[in-house]
Amino acid sequence: MATPEIQAYALNGDEIIIYPQEKDFGTHRSYQYQDLTTRGTVEFRSVCTQPLDRTFASAAFHLGLLVNLDKLEAYLEAALFFKEFGKNYKFLRRQFSKKKLTDEEETAIIEISKDLLLLAKEGLEMRNKQEMTYLQPLKEELSL
Repeated sequence: MATPEIQAYALNGDEIIIYPQEKDFGTHRSYQYQDLTTRGTVEFRSVCTQPLDRTFASAAFHLGLLVNLDKLEAYLEAALFFKEFGKNYKFLRRQFSKKKLTDEEETAIIEISKDLLLLAKEGLEMRNKQEMTYLQPLKEELSL
């Protein structure tokens, strides 16, 4: 491996040295501390259960949106999705997490998902670090 040792801290605060090994990937868990709120904010679900080839999709998506925040805010303010379904986020979470959506609901959620993915892609392009490749699993999911 490229990094022979990593300075880290044990749970008790002691400084320790970690010697990474290739076999560590077998037990790797990608922990991200996300805010899960009841106030209707965007929920960042844990990505540790994603297949390895999708590990960075969530991070890239959110980074792209953050970089493109002005356009994201303008989009969300004018989005037809919210005009059609409202902004009662508790209701929206319940409505759109059902196993079976109506054709209208499915079309609407796919459209807003595609729009958000394009905004994320624009944000990553602004960074000019070729990170758009991490969005590929999401593009495939949405048939883009």
